[in-house]
Amino acid sequence: NGDQVEQENQNFKEFDLNELRKATNGFSPSCIVSEGGEKAPNVVYRGKLEGNHLVAIKRFSRQSWPDAQQFVVEATGVGKLRNKRLVSLIGCCAEGDERLLVAEYMPNDTLSKHLFHWEKQPLPWEMRVRIADYIAQALDHCYNENRKIYHDLNAYRILFDEEGDPRLSTFGLMKNSRDGKSYSTNLAYTPPEFLRTGRVIPESVIFSYGTILLDLLSGKHIPPTHALDIIRGKNALLLMDSSLEGQYESDDATKLVELASKCLQSEAKERPDTKFLLSAVAPLQKKEEVASHVLMGLPKNAVILPTMLSPLGKACSKMDLAAVHDILLKTGGKLEGNHLVAIKRFSRQSWPDAQQFVVEATGVGKLRNKRLVSLIGCCAEGDERLLVAEYMPNDTLSKHLFHWEKQPLPWEMRVRIADYIAQALDHCYNENRKIYHDLNAYRILFDEEGDPRLSTFGLMKNSRDGKSYSTNLAYTPPEFLRTGRVIPESVIFSYGTILLDLLSGKHIPPTHALDIIRGKNALLLMDSSLEGQYESDDATKLVELASKCLQSEAKERPDTKFLLSAVAPLQKKEEVASHVLMGLPKNATSTDVERTVAMRNEEREVLA
Repeated sequence: NGDQVEQENQNFKEFDLNELRKATNGFSPSCIVSEGGEKAPNVVYRGKLEGNHLVAIKRFSRQSWPDAQQFVVEATGVGKLRNKRLVSLIGCCAEGDERLLVAEYMPNDTLSKHLFHWEKQPLPWEMRVRIADYIAQALDHCYNENRKIYHDLNAYRILFDEEGDPRLSTFGLMKNSRDGKSYSTNLAYTPPEFLRTGRVIPESVIFSYGTILLDLLSGKHIPPTHALDIIRGKNALLLMDSSLEGQYESDDATKLVELASKCLQSEAKERPDTKFLLSAVAPLQKKEEVASHVLMGLPKNAVILPTMLSPLGKACSKMDLAAVHDILLKTGGKLEGNHLVAIKRFSRQSWPDAQQFVVEATGVGKLRNKRLVSLIGCCAEGDERLLVAEYMPNDTLSKHLFHWEKQPLPWEMRVRIADYIAQALDHCYNENRKIYHDLNAYRILFDEEGDPRLSTFGLMKNSRDGKSYSTNLAYTPPEFLRTGRVIPESVIFSYGTILLDLLSGKHIPPTHALDIIRGKNALLLMDSSLEGQYESDDATKLVELASKCLQSEAKERPDTKFLLSAVAPLQKKEEVASHVLMGLPKNATSTDVERTVAMRNEEREVLA
């Protein structure tokens, strides 16, 4: 066994850049397997080396690792880890501006897919316990090998091999930046010590493991603070995924809930260590003799490649609106007359009744306002349920706020976004469209003038009974957690989370933000890139408005008229066009945008 490990260690290599280009067809978008497509900060590609050996290739920006030698040293260290519970890192490349990691390819997708977006069957209880056990084993091995810090442990970091066994990605063992910071833009499940100090410590991974336990128990993303409130209220079994009914003993579920609670303690020193995780989870496995692929309903030893959808099909299947926008440009996705559109594809399960879908879409399509993206049509043929909207050429708020390239959004533009979206919501409210589903930074898009507009896709019900927030509860209004229903006041809560995004430039869980505000440290929320751009009184007013919107009692939140009255006076540069504030070319037409994309594609080809 020792010889085998030594031999495997020797297999770690520094790859030639041309070899990895060839393996990914020139880093083709069609080979991307990570969420977020090309817009992700660090993209993961599926590649094929000589001998048809499949690998996963993660591409970092040079800014993350300006020192090539440091990158190679770090990768080589991680590459020495070999364990059946880990996805082995088998190589790296640091040529020119490229920083690439090469790992084993896991053919059976991620925990996120199997837990939140399952198609044939939900993950059974016994498989969820096995995942908790195997990941605890992986973390314990890393700890014993002095790799005690794991960055951003989440359901995307857990992958399934050809046997259906879960393994922990070694990508998370690499620092995402020179100083080891992580959680750079998504703070929804961030260990409290990172919020306080901006640093990750070994105990942070235990907190993140606790969030994985919550995912496994509930089948949803539940903010830790909400989960702990439920647990303290002696209602622990309310956390449980209803699809698991009858599969587990209540004592076993209670033990896992209690373990999650221990992991999620705000004081790092109060959390258990990896040995405790193992001792707590291992005894709960009751069907160790049953293979994982059987529990998961996978064919034995099947190497299942991801379905080779077209880029547009892949983006539609993920409901990735931003990716759909890019792909429509790149592939000439237009209606007759070169009219660019955005098309959202629902599953038939969401809308089994075609007529009901058309009626709902027609109602939303009647809304016309300069602050809304107009819905211009729909299609309900066979199993297809499609919405067609105006195309917004200047991307999403998420892109400009969290993944900006040239400049961060200036203060005045952030205030304008808050104002214009309040106008959009007020118009919807006045037109008796009082429920908006999952308002977030992806729902706010920028038109050819650079003005922000609210997507009308969010006005459509995502299912027959009108539920939303079905798998992502990180920013969920408390009433949905209590009742499973969305009410008109829920959109005000979500607007409050948008204000937090705009103020901080990060995803900050509302509960953490409110703690900071109550501590009279409101300005600690502010994005450091905005320093010197705003008056503290104006920032305080926006923070106070966010606080009002985020009240746990729906009746205590303001209405849309109040939002308008609070935000409009904060605009100080109304005479400056949005495209100027954002540094965009004036009145970029679809042809201009296509030309820009074509130039980018040519640049990629030259680089390749």
